[in-house]
Amino acid sequence: ISIRGGVFRLVVDGKEIASSEERSMKVVVINVAPDVSRKFFAGAYDASVKASPSCWSANGNTPDKSIASPQGSSCATCEQNIKGSGSNNTRACKFERRVAVVLENDLGGDLFQLSLPAMSIFGKGEDGKLPLNAYATFLAGFNVNITAVVTEMRFDTNSATPKLVFKAARPLTEDEYTSCRERGE
Repeated sequence: ISIRGGVFRLVVDGKEIASSEERSMKVVVINVAPDVSRKFFAGAYDASVKASPSCWSANGNTPDKSIASPQGSSCATCEQNIKGSGSNNTRACKFERRVAVVLENDLGGDLFQLSLPAMSIFGKGEDGKLPLNAYATFLAGFNVNITAVVTEMRFDTNSATPKLVFKAARPLTEDEYTSCRERGE
């Protein structure tokens, strides 16, 4: 699932198969990458060009072994991880977290990957609009796992760039939970 342009886009094998202008989408989070990852693109962003990252890290600590010319030996000490190395005083190397989801209305259907940008992961949130980490912590406070509920992902209309916030829509039934848990494994 892509959130490019503030629109939910379902992409299969690199081709957009559907899009939704709706501001929200209900999904079940069936798995979350264990670590926040990172990716860095050299040069200016061009929406018309599909490019692979110049450097990336699945674990957020060290560049992937497949990178021919890593930007540094450690993400923590990398020059691309310094505030101001990117445009508008941001970091050039961006955080993201991959999440596996299924659509609420098609729990047995396609599994989708969603790569969440940093603004959708970190922060405290407000008025029930929670970024992913705060949402998971909120649910855990009630002894509920993020994989046990239908989650409403909603675009934050106060954000200039695509940013998702999360809230629980309903608990899964026992059968739904069992099915989704197996798919998540």
